[in-house]
Amino acid sequence: MRAQKRKVTTRQQGLIGAHGVVIEWLAAGGLVKLGGEVWSAVGEAEAEIGTEVEITGVTGLTLRVRPLAKEAEE
Repeated sequence: MRAQKRKVTTRQQGLIGAHGVVIEWLAAGGLVKLGGEVWSAVGEAEAEIGTEVEITGVTGLTLRVRPLAKEAEE
């Protein structure tokens, strides 16, 4: 029963909500490192190299991402 309640960790469902880091970005797309793998990515906003992003969807082998909001430093 516990196995059925676990979060999905494979295929597209396992990628959504995960966090990666931008390693290259040009205009609306680039490359994101996620779990030791490099993925092609597209996003709605510009992202700088080193920015942490959240995966919002997957189309084929391309991730849809959005930059994570930076928390205010005190």
